[in-house]
Amino acid sequence: MLSPSTPTSAPEIIATTTVVPALTDTATPIPATAQPEVQPTTTIKLGPGKYTEPIWLEVIQGEYQLTGGTTLLEGSSIGVYTEGLTFPTGLKIEIADEGLVLMGISYDGGTILTVDGSGDLVAESGSIPASPSTDAEILFQDDFSSNGNDWLTGKQTSEYGETKREIVDGQYILTMTGKQEYYFAITSIPNFSGKNFIISMDVTVLESAVTAGDMSFEISLREVDGVDGKHYSFSMFNDGSSSGAVWPSGEYTSIIDFWSRESNNGIQFDKGVTNTISVEANGATLTLYFNGQMIKTVTDKTIEDGGDVSINLGLDKPNQSLTIALDNLTIKSIP
Repeated sequence: MLSPSTPTSAPEIIATTTVVPALTDTATPIPATAQPEVQPTTTIKLGPGKYTEPIWLEVIQGEYQLTGGTTLLEGSSIGVYTEGLTFPTGLKIEIADEGLVLMGISYDGGTILTVDGSGDLVAESGSIPASPSTDAEILFQDDFSSNGNDWLTGKQTSEYGETKREIVDGQYILTMTGKQEYYFAITSIPNFSGKNFIISMDVTVLESAVTAGDMSFEISLREVDGVDGKHYSFSMFNDGSSSGAVWPSGEYTSIIDFWSRESNNGIQFDKGVTNTISVEANGATLTLYFNGQMIKTVTDKTIEDGGDVSINLGLDKPNQSLTIALDNLTIKSIP
């Protein structure tokens, strides 16, 4: 028992505090979505080789594929002939300090080119190419302001079809109608014969009642014995395809095809649209262009002599007709 005099101890009081979590505006993190890997633009550098060809090619960025399927990696370099080059959309091309003739155009050193969606080479601002080289000599030229070069005119009719040729408003206009399969209108360039040159002309389809694939536009060159002898022929069709061949003789059975009816998105014969068609013959190398785009290049030594040149139109089916205009025909020497 406690003594009355002994003070009683007060019970110990322990204070407690309830902690309230502070509010926060921090959002719950969401994992970032993986971004697709951006492929670098392929950039190549082209310059003349020791003997002009093969061209010296260096891959500056990305990967570059040759026509044969070989893929060149960044940092690699190789000598390649013109026919080995490809021109995919978006490709960037740097021209070496020495300058270079590419697709029939002479570019100064330092020019930067980009391949656009149509396959054309577009020079960046401040890098405008010479077109063509100022060293080229004009061998033949006609703007058809008159018939001073004595082109064939008038109407010609045969059992195969009918063709009318006339010079109207500064254009050489050909109208043809076929009476049976494979009717051709052959028009030789007057007073010209040569071996190495660049021929270029503007071509416009004015009227067409021709099924796709049944019309052909052909440039024939090095006709040693005239159009009926051995020659080279390069044809484009109204279905976007083209062909190239050599005739070692005038016999149809002797034709050797370089390529036959290969499709190319760059070839379009739309009504009312003017296209520039060119062929470069430089020794054993022959190259076809459509609006500056290289369609095909081949190397062949079957015909090493110079000869006549003709422009030929063809209709594959009877009862079809075509009117086409030629203008600004120029033949220049190789720069």
